[in-house]
Amino acid sequence: MHAHINIWRLSDAGDSSADTVSRDMAQQLREQPGFHSYTLVRTDDQEVVAVTLFETPTQLHAAMEALDNKTRSNMQHTVSGPPNHRAGEVILHEMVGG
Repeated sequence: MHAHINIWRLSDAGDSSADTVSRDMAQQLREQPGFHSYTLVRTDDQEVVAVTLFETPTQLHAAMEALDNKTRSNMQHTVSGPPNHRAGEVILHEMVGG
């Protein structure tokens, strides 16, 4: 399994609309092959951390490419610049009833 982590600083517009944008993104990611999960965590008033899990790095990259232009445009209006990005192989992932 492969993880993609982005730490986003929100703009003033993002503070109120990040939840809607993230739901749109989650729906599109869920439809892609290899999808495991998408989690968005508000770590500060103006910061969110997105953790996306896919089976392989190739599937993750393809899923990111498949996000539609509307979602990309809406996302750009909610953030202040590019994210702090991390990615790598998942060492351990546990879920209840999973």
